Parts: sequence; structure tokens; C-alpha cells
Amino acid sequence: MSTQLPDLRIGPAILTMRSRWSLTQQYTELRAEDTRRAADGSLYIRRAWAGKLRTEISGNGKLPYALAQLDTSGAVTIACATPRHIAGSATTITLPAGRRSGALYAPLAWAVKDGELISTDVTVTDDVATCTAVSGADGYQVAYWPQISAHILDMNQSLTSGGGGHTYSWRVTAEEI
Repeated sequence: MSTQLPDLRIGPAILTMRSRWSLTQQYTELRAEDTRRAADGSLYIRRAWAGKLRTEISGNGKLPYALAQLDTSGAVTIACATPRHIAGSATTITLPAGRRSGALYAPLAWAVKDGELISTDVTVTDDVATCTAVSGADGYQVAYWPQISAHILDMNQSLTSGGGGHTYSWRVTAEEI
């Protein structure tokens, strides 16, 4: 097993382990929808589209994250450090095409059995992950690392100094195009 950890890449900026004492990456699924209640209380949802991501990434460390060179006038590629998980009842699960590649970012799979996650092998052909069946499994779950083309909506950095030294903090909010 590799001791290497996933990195974070926003455009040309690569987040190194030394500059991130802590890292938080949050995903929000975006969709265009309208919800209405009928006179009897029934809920109606009209959805025009779905499937885009918003990510909010923040961290802090002893060295700054080099965000100053990012061109926010157009889309940038964000190679995410935090995996997403997709669950299904069958051994095959379709993954998004926008995901990181390479051995460190190969999808991982688990079978769900009796409320526990059991690691299982997975092969990926095109965008379909096929999990090795586990007898009695209730379902399967696959983790993958997203790579998205996104517009940066907000970006900031700060420095906190004190008796124990200093800490650089930063935050980036971006939405998939």
C-alpha cells in the first residue's frame, strides 16, 4: 500500500502536504428545479437539469497555497483531493467521466453486508465500475476522485500570527461548468 496521499490541484497550483496542515473539501450537487405544493399538500418537483458540482475547499498550514497566479476569468481544472462515493444495489455502478486517473486515484469498492462495509475488488471499463460480488451483500459502494472544469467564484487567503508562529489560511469556492 502506498504512503502517498492525494494532492489537490487547482489549475497550475498544486497543494503540497507541508502547506496543508488541514484541508476541508465539501461538495454540493447543483440542479435547476422548482418545487411547488398542491392544495392537498402534495409536493411537485420540476427539474430542468442536475449533475453539476459546487466545491468549497479550505485549508491552513505553515506555507501559503499559491493561488495568486490563478486566472479567474475562465474555467480551471480542479483535481480534487476528496473522494466521492456512489452506491448501488448491483455490482455495476456507472462513474462520472470527470475523475482523476492514475494508480493513486483508482476507484475503490466495498460491499454492504449486514450494515458493514467489506472491501472488494473493482475493475473499471470506460465509466462502468464492476465490483467483485460478495455473497449476501445488500449493495455496493464505489469511491472515486473527481476532476472537474470549473469557474472560481470566490477565493481568499489570510495570515494569522501569534506567539507560536504563523498560519496561512485560504478558501476557494468553484462551480463546475
